[in-house]
Amino acid sequence: MLADGALAWWNSMAFEEQFYKTIAWLKDQNRNTTESHPHNLTIDEIVEVRAFCNQLIQIMTKEEAIKAMQDGKKVKHRFFTTGEYIYMKEGCIYDENDLLQRDFWQIRLTHYWFQNWIII
Repeated sequence: MLADGALAWWNSMAFEEQFYKTIAWLKDQNRNTTESHPHNLTIDEIVEVRAFCNQLIQIMTKEEAIKAMQDGKKVKHRFFTTGEYIYMKEGCIYDENDLLQRDFWQIRLTHYWFQNWIII
């Protein structure tokens, strides 16, 4: 269910991240940024904030990330550290240090790696 996914997404964030996402969402709607507190948002508003954030950063599946890399893009996962990313060259995956990652997908088999990819 959309609302359940949005609520799980919302609750996975620290308050500070919720705060900044709420402000950005309110600004986008030309609303007063002090009118809504992150802890007082309705589930419908949380769904709207999530949709707004997904428009800013296209969150992709593993398959979409692979396609993006095949198209010459660099991608990162939400578990990656700052500055960490991967890209493809001649069908092989390389990291931000231009090191070949032969077993990249073989060691990332859990469901956590099936989503939450972005183009950088």
